[in-house]
Amino acid sequence: STTLDAKLLADFDDDAVATQAESWILNDQCDFILAEFDGPDAAGHAEAPSTQGGAFDGYNNIYETQVRQTDALVGKLLDAVEAVPGHEWLIVLTTDHGGEGTSHGPSDAYNRKIPLIVASNSPMVEVGEVTYEEYRGSQMDLVPTIMHFFGGANAVPPGLDGKVFGFKENNLILPTPPPTNGPTFPPTPPQTPPPTQPGATPPPTTPQTPPVSSLLCVQLL
Repeated sequence: STTLDAKLLADFDDDAVATQAESWILNDQCDFILAEFDGPDAAGHAEAPSTQGGAFDGYNNIYETQVRQTDALVGKLLDAVEAVPGHEWLIVLTTDHGGEGTSHGPSDAYNRKIPLIVASNSPMVEVGEVTYEEYRGSQMDLVPTIMHFFGGANAVPPGLDGKVFGFKENNLILPTPPPTNGPTFPPTPPQTPPPTQPGATPPPTTPQTPPVSSLLCVQLL
């Protein structure tokens, strides 16, 4: 069985989320921690000129700054994990959606492509990488992957939409390629909206979910 032992709701305060999560890790209070950092999402949704922020664009200064700040907070938690020896751990890093402009963007391949990183010190987990062409990871893979880590293949019920990702018996991992001279990035699509015809009514905007940074602590009994 499981219990939800603690939670934290910290509007716009990713530092508070990281500080509390770090404490839970160092004090060995939780078997499972879900940390949600909202900084990049809030920056991407912000209504502002593209030169000042407000776009899901890695070349946008404000959005890039928020991503870098979140990266530092994730690094803080990774340091905490390494400071507590004797544990077998699994770390999954992903995002809740893609984006174009200040919205989630259309439901196409470009906007549905999100990062999915699985890291672990467990001997069950394969080391390497999977190309996007070979395996298009999904947020639906998170639940079966985490369940598999805690209880093995028998812990994953049939009928789930996602699949287990990153474990050796799944044979999804490809050998890590040799290093290149540097990373390459796909071109960023233009962010300029189409012109509005005179007298035309602009399309309605989809309301966005209010941003929130949150944290959950779960113990397995």
